[in-house]
Amino acid sequence: MKRFGTFCDRVIYVFAFCILLIILVGNAAVTAHVSYDEAEIVSYTFGLWYLLLLPLELGGVLLAARFLKRFSVSEIFRLLAGGYILASFYFILNTENHIRADAAAVYNAAWQMLSGSFEVLQKDQYIGTNPHQIGLMLYDMLVIKFSGNEEALYFLNAIEILIINWYGYRITDRCFENTQVDRMVLLLEFLFIPQFFFILFGYGVIPGFCCFMIAAYHAVCINHDEPLRQHGFWMLLFVIFASLFKKNYCIGAMAIGIVLILRFVNGGDKRKTAFLGVAVVLLSLLAPSIAKKAVGAVTDIEIGSGVPSTAWIAMGTDLENEMRAPGWFDGYNYSIYEESGRDSVKASALATEKIIENVKSTLKAPKCAILFYGKKMLSMWSEPMFQSVWSGPGTDGGALVTKRVLKSLYSGGKVEKLCNLLIKCVLIATYTSALCFLVRQKDSETQLFYLYFIGGFIFHLFWEAKSQYVYTYVFMLLPICANELCALQSWLDDKLKR
Repeated sequence: MKRFGTFCDRVIYVFAFCILLIILVGNAAVTAHVSYDEAEIVSYTFGLWYLLLLPLELGGVLLAARFLKRFSVSEIFRLLAGGYILASFYFILNTENHIRADAAAVYNAAWQMLSGSFEVLQKDQYIGTNPHQIGLMLYDMLVIKFSGNEEALYFLNAIEILIINWYGYRITDRCFENTQVDRMVLLLEFLFIPQFFFILFGYGVIPGFCCFMIAAYHAVCINHDEPLRQHGFWMLLFVIFASLFKKNYCIGAMAIGIVLILRFVNGGDKRKTAFLGVAVVLLSLLAPSIAKKAVGAVTDIEIGSGVPSTAWIAMGTDLENEMRAPGWFDGYNYSIYEESGRDSVKASALATEKIIENVKSTLKAPKCAILFYGKKMLSMWSEPMFQSVWSGPGTDGGALVTKRVLKSLYSGGKVEKLCNLLIKCVLIATYTSALCFLVRQKDSETQLFYLYFIGGFIFHLFWEAKSQYVYTYVFMLLPICANELCALQSWLDDKLKR
């Protein structure tokens, strides 16, 4: 059995290496941009201007890390968190009418539910069409109940991002047990500005990722032989919450499950660990359905299955779908649901037929398929801002941005271009670091990071494309990047001493 575990470990690292190499090569010369309007058109630019800034930015990070050596990790966190909170207040208080698109639909549904109108659960309404949003709707209802103010969503986002950064540090500390790496990862997390801009995105991305990071921390603790009963409970609880807020976090649950099962396979623990790994996956997959049934029972409304998952796959693999970019939203999933008379079973059958057609088209025209999936990958993984600015108070949403700096940011001005350039360098450094770590050492402690990244890549290659949802997979590589930057810093110190 241990031999099988070793084989699985090697497969994971080979997959991670190949995927990272593909993404790094694609990012090296291509940068994707999403238009700041409802059209959401993706364009591509070729250029190596970031190479002029990359050494300066890396040098600045290394110098900052050297300066921060005089402070403890908790002091660094408090210092960065203080500046972060001030910046959050500045952004939230200087914008109006933030919420729009799907986030607005869920938020409005929450208001209707609280007012006693359950029509939003019907098949022809938003939640009835998208029952996977019930978890987020319940979250919005809770926020509205206590505040009744839209801005509360954004203040909560700010708090949750601080929690994400804190648990990112704690995970790093468990995995590498190096104080300087801990300092470095905190610096990188707070410099990862797309996550900061997601403060003004009242959707399930941030709440869900916050819960996933807490679950991941407890999974890492279990992997370090800490009490299974204590950490197992919290891991399962927060995996369920993460899956309710955003079903995409089932990928994270699967990554955790695989790590725990492999631990048992490699002889690292008792069968309870493998059982817990299976439970994590099952509960994450079942949580949205349980929430749907619970809401249906309370409201006495039979909530349907809505748009089937196969419709999103059919849309994401259609070689003719290039309305925004290859595999991006083109309305197919909703149109097929309407055509089938809002019958989920019929819609699923039609979508399955479409998927089969898409596979045949791919086999008939492999060159077109390679171009399609190549552009689709670039549209997500080489878009430095991950739509974090697009998701905020864009002008097409009727938002009012009162400060010159914010106007420049949200209209594609100089501030936005500078942010793009800075994060482009961070992406290149992160992908390169993750590759270098695989070449230098293959550590089972980092399996969770790579598994989550692999899962995200494969899932979004065939699912509906959207760059805003892939940022979490990149963020989870920051601990590895921090470790490699510290190794680089030590190497440079040795060279200077000689």
